[in-house]
Amino acid sequence: TGDSSDTAKGDPVETNPLDIGVTENLEKELVFTISIDDFISSYNEYYWNSYNAPYLSASSEWGRSKQDHTAHSAYETYVYSFSENVRIWSMPTISIYTPSDCNSIQEVTLDFDDHGYTEALFLKYREICLFSFKVLFPEYRDAEVEQMFTVLMNKSNDPVCFVPDGIEPTPKLLYSDGNIGIYPYYATGVAHLCIIPVTEQYVDTLATQGVEIYGFDSIFQET
Repeated sequence: TGDSSDTAKGDPVETNPLDIGVTENLEKELVFTISIDDFISSYNEYYWNSYNAPYLSASSEWGRSKQDHTAHSAYETYVYSFSENVRIWSMPTISIYTPSDCNSIQEVTLDFDDHGYTEALFLKYREICLFSFKVLFPEYRDAEVEQMFTVLMNKSNDPVCFVPDGIEPTPKLLYSDGNIGIYPYYATGVAHLCIIPVTEQYVDTLATQGVEIYGFDSIFQET
């Protein structure tokens, strides 16, 4: 696609929208049917077409830690973390959780250190979120993706989304669309947008636990 001005800055790459389903890896451990490497590859396709370069490095180069359980899994989990510059402690990060026995995605969090706020870092965080949303919701228009970020980020400042120290960050409010749920939370000076696989049954269970459930259509109705 494109004319000679496109090729002058580098040929655009074809974006291949991911088909994102949900499956149960272990009992009561939901995962997306895409891997961390699928996410990275798709993210870099969208990023390349804006900047003529990839942004995310290979998963083997991300920081990795191991947890014996997480808020969304009772089982051993790897947490991969990417920062554009690890020497800048307040740089926004992408964290991807996978079971220890496979590379399927169990959870993605987009993390912004509010205590280290600068406008430049916030704009970087916004960009990271927008490209991540493009990966997850390729059918949405740019204006809708931007609206998602604005609404979700504002919600992270809602007192209901505050997570005290030492408490696992489970959803207090959840936006869901098909197989994908997103909930914002704020803990230890860091705002997070957390993306998790959901099923209708799981959403119903959260609702019975008092979690506020919203469809994405409500995001696009907000101003």
